[in-house]
Amino acid sequence: MAENAKAHPATERQNDAPTTSSRVHGQYPRTRMRRNRRDDWNRRLVSENILSVNDLIWPIFVHDHEEALAVPSMPDIHRLSIKGAVDAAKQASDLGIPVMAVFPAIEPELKNPEGS
Repeated sequence: MAENAKAHPATERQNDAPTTSSRVHGQYPRTRMRRNRRDDWNRRLVSENILSVNDLIWPIFVHDHEEALAVPSMPDIHRLSIKGAVDAAKQASDLGIPVMAVFPAIEPELKNPEGS
């Protein structure tokens, strides 16, 4: 009876684990994937995101009047006078912000369909 008994599966030894030599002879450990690092533009594309003051653009809204006026659709935003815009540019420069986007307010009577 003991001769016909099958061994329990947990006691059977199977050598399915890869040997050290089979892992070393594969191509992956010896191959360095450089295709994503070859070109500068691609390295910048896949690199970690880094945001600095050099990436900032300060938007300002200007008009021809002497005093700043609140922009009703944007809380805490004002249309600046020309002098206020110059002061804002100095402040941006002092903070290291390299670019300002200027959005002028044009009086409706000065506008035309051609945008000239």
